[in-house]
Amino acid sequence: MPRLWKLTRSLRSELKDEPPPTIEELLLRARPPGRRRFRGVAATRLGFTAAAAAVVVATAYSALAWSRSRAAIRFEAAEFSTGPSELATVTLGDGTVVRLAPESRLRVLPAAGERAVWLAGQAYFAVAKRPTRFVVRTPAGEAVALGTRFDLRVRHGELELLVVEGRVALAAGDQRVEVGEREMGRVSRPGTAVVVHSVDLGSRLRWMGDFLVFQSTPLGNAAMDLSEHYRVPVQILDPTLERETVSGVFSNEPLEDVVKVLCRAVRARCVIDQSRVTMEP
Repeated sequence: MPRLWKLTRSLRSELKDEPPPTIEELLLRARPPGRRRFRGVAATRLGFTAAAAAVVVATAYSALAWSRSRAAIRFEAAEFSTGPSELATVTLGDGTVVRLAPESRLRVLPAAGERAVWLAGQAYFAVAKRPTRFVVRTPAGEAVALGTRFDLRVRHGELELLVVEGRVALAAGDQRVEVGEREMGRVSRPGTAVVVHSVDLGSRLRWMGDFLVFQSTPLGNAAMDLSEHYRVPVQILDPTLERETVSGVFSNEPLEDVVKVLCRAVRARCVIDQSRVTMEP
């Protein structure tokens, strides 16, 4: 800690005193003249033409969303823990985003040929797509994924794995089962794993608060998440657009701002009105 403090002190002279721009300032700069903010009454049409600008806006917005959470941390290897009423968002060295629930602990493990962490408590993982597999080890079993989003809870020797996107292999003792999208895997006693096919994602993920994360997520999946999160239908009018992928972290942001960023990232035209959101090329 003394060495770390000394290093940060030497870096202060290189930092600017100006505060980072707010979400509103970034969106105001990106908004073409004459466009009005959505207030839930009139429809707003969003049209985008510059791919480079879209990538810059999406990246800046995501970075700002991480910074606004005040709990976003990026380290190559470390251990993180939360208190009884605390949530934390951690960005691992490979780009994986982890949302830690209260009274949880996450430790990054040194491992050759794979990415591995150890978890006690509960966390939501948006795994960065990499050639190596991603492993979450717990006292009750382990979950293995190549690139996906899932929620994992370990309490009192029991494990529950909820897959939001992709597939995850759940191992308990000598038993191994594959858990698919919108399914739950459960380990209730040593060496026994089962798959539950009917799961209410909304109620299970409510602990995360007003938080969304996408990690090279197909826009079709992101649209379903937006519909469930904001309780507003989100429709994609072209099948090819559904396969476009988006990445970003959003915390306590209104639907309009999230839709703007996603539409800029994929160069889509989006319309937001009182009853629904539509996206088209």
